[in-house]
Amino acid sequence: MDLEHRIQAFLGTLPIIGGLLLILVERLIITNSGFIRVDSSLTREDYANDYFTPAALIVVLVSAICAVVWYFIALKWSPRFAPPDMRSARFTWIFLSILVIVSFVGVWFLFGTASSKSLLWFAGFLIINIVITYWLSTVLSTPDNMIPAVFLADLLRR
Repeated sequence: MDLEHRIQAFLGTLPIIGGLLLILVERLIITNSGFIRVDSSLTREDYANDYFTPAALIVVLVSAICAVVWYFIALKWSPRFAPPDMRSARFTWIFLSILVIVSFVGVWFLFGTASSKSLLWFAGFLIINIVITYWLSTVLSTPDNMIPAVFLADLLRR
């Protein structure tokens, strides 16, 4: 593996680490802020421990796994990648994105309905986790010749 690929791998791991750290920040916001409300049957601590944290960990884990899978696919594909391969590369990235979305929908049904008052915060935090852990990781770790395969990556990597 040459230096460029090592740098891309390193850059791709930073958002994954950031996604894990973000869960801690989100937990602090949920438990300590007065503007996020939960249903009266729950305390904010119980909501954070029993519902939000497991949901966020699942989403971040699935996002990280899909980002790493994309990285290895792109790493293997990159040396012989040609413009006609772009359609297949986009399909692969979209397929992995669908797995991430399925994890979001799954945790929404498993954990999201615990508190109707915090539902928008729950969804918003998880979407931020996905954007950072999956999308940003794939943008930063994708080789230059494959950037158009990652949705909106050209906005960040010009």
